Parts: sequence; structure tokens; C-alpha cells
Amino acid sequence: MVIILWCILILSVVFGIYKNFTAIDKHTVHEKKVIQEKMTDTNAVENFVLSYAKVYFEWKPDAAVLDERLKKLENYTSADLRKINEESIREDIPTTSWVEEAKIWSIEKSSKKDYRVEFSVKQKIQEGDKKEKYESFYITNVHKDANGAMVVTQNPTVCGGYSKSNYEKKVTVNDGSVDNNEQLEIEEFLVTFFRLYPTADEKELSYYAEKNVLKPIQEKNDVYVLSEVEIVSAVKEKKITYVQVNVTYLDQQTKAMQISQYDLKLKKEGNWKIVK
Repeated sequence: MVIILWCILILSVVFGIYKNFTAIDKHTVHEKKVIQEKMTDTNAVENFVLSYAKVYFEWKPDAAVLDERLKKLENYTSADLRKINEESIREDIPTTSWVEEAKIWSIEKSSKKDYRVEFSVKQKIQEGDKKEKYESFYITNVHKDANGAMVVTQNPTVCGGYSKSNYEKKVTVNDGSVDNNEQLEIEEFLVTFFRLYPTADEKELSYYAEKNVLKPIQEKNDVYVLSEVEIVSAVKEKKITYVQVNVTYLDQQTKAMQISQYDLKLKKEGNWKIVK
């Protein structure tokens, strides 16, 4: 009986060892998909709408001119839109309109072949001796075939324009982390740098700034003459000093003052340097 038990025990151990060596190592494989956003070239749609707006928003109370306008619109609009617009501008209209400027504000792809376009038109309107200028905002839709052919499928539809945001950039306030001596050092460094900057090449810039932090303005550009460097704020955190600075140049071509604003990171290792 004891021998039988020992045999069972030995067989169990052997079987366990066998299973351990022959077991299938199973792993869960997670497939990671990287989705790259495909950039859509909308230049053709933009140019198409701008050309269309030029035709659509110009007219004159003259039968021949209006007939020519309708013929030109055939190159842009679908058949149903042509029918809608046949009587929109008639020979007895009391105004003459010129397009002074048309702008594209946004282009969104609404489907695989359709685009929603927001644009504005600045018109000069003459009625008798009275001349006025108006700017209006519109939405239209453009269908684009695979071969690049396009057609306007929605009449210019009045919409709200764009307005100025109330956002104000946060200005860093001096917190006393930069003492007066350091402030003077930084100001002296920045005056020296920005006096040189308009004419400096990459090698010269490397003495004052790390590579690619500030690109040369233009090779040997002597148009800009430094007028003033105003440090708006300077705050030090560990070894980095964050500086907001207004730099005023006199543009010798236009004779105007050019005020440039920079947010810089400075580090002192023997000498001050602009870092990333």
C-alpha cells in the first residue's frame, strides 16, 4: 500500500514538472493604432469662393452688364442657384456695386466632398451721387469632385461676423526675486543684444542665445535702429529668469517706430544668455 502511494506521489511530481515545461505562455497582445490627422488643402476652395464673390457682389443697372454677370455665375453655381438668382439683381436696380475686398475667415469640411466657407465682402455702393462702403459676412457651401471640379451649392447666406475678444494677456508682475543689480545687468545685456540683433548672423547670435531660440532677422539688415528696451517684468525661478520685454526700433525705411514684444528665458553662467 505504501509503495502504491509513493508511486502516485512520484507520478504527480513528474506530471507537474512536465506541465511546467510544456505549458503555453499566453500573452494578451494589444494592438496600438496611431491615427495621423490628414491635412486638407483648401487653397483651391478658397480661391474659388473669392473669385465667385467678386462676380456675385458686383453689378450695374445695365442690361448687358447684368447678362454678363449671370453668364459668369454659370461658371460657379449649380443650376438651382442660377434659377434663384435670375431676378435678384434687375436692370432697374438703383445701385452700382464694386467689390473692394473679399476675405475667407474659415473653411470646414462638412462631408467627404463638401466644404462650409465663411467669408466677408467689402463693397463700395453708389446710388446717384451718394457713395458708401459696407462690409458683410456670409456662409456658403462648395462641392468638390475627385477631379478637382467645384460648384457653389448654397447662395451667400448672411451670418454674424467676427468680433474682438475681451481676452487680456497676463502680465507677470515683479515679485522681488530679481534684485536691482541683476535687473541692471539684464537690461545692459538686452540693450547690447537687441542693438546687434538686426544685423547679427547665426554665429554672432550664438554668443547671446542658444541655437534656434531666435532666428536672424535678415542678413545684414541695417534698417532697424534700436531706440529703447523696456523690461516689463523679470521673475527668477531657480536658475532661470523669465523676462517680458518691449523693444522699440526705428524703421529707417518707413520712419515708424516698431515695438516688438518678447517673452525670454535668461540664464547666467558667467555671462547672461537667452535659453529655450
